[in-house]
Amino acid sequence: MYQPIPDMRTEEHILKVMRGIKAWRGAQRIAVLKACDRALAMLRARNSITPSRVAVIRGRLLPMLKLEEETLASAQKREFNATDAAKRHAEALGVDLADVNGTGKGGKVTSRDVEATYRHVSSSK
Repeated sequence: MYQPIPDMRTEEHILKVMRGIKAWRGAQRIAVLKACDRALAMLRARNSITPSRVAVIRGRLLPMLKLEEETLASAQKREFNATDAAKRHAEALGVDLADVNGTGKGGKVTSRDVEATYRHVSSSK
């Protein structure tokens, strides 16, 4: 599900978004982290934050961004034995196809499998 990128006008806003990064998925998570980096640069340009503070925050931000980009790239390389409908359904629900056991012909993942995994994960939280 799409979530808008929040407004980040202060250091506190940026840090809050970084702490809550798990709320976003895949490419959107990367976009949010890049938005944090741009917001930091804008704060620095306005002299609203010290260079040392920028360095500390970027020291946490950049490794997170690198990890997310690597994770997304490896996920995109993997091909799952799933129907197109199941792939769309998994993306909409935020379900990782790697966690779904396929019950279709030849172990193919179906929308029903995605739904079952989603219900199982949701009920265990």
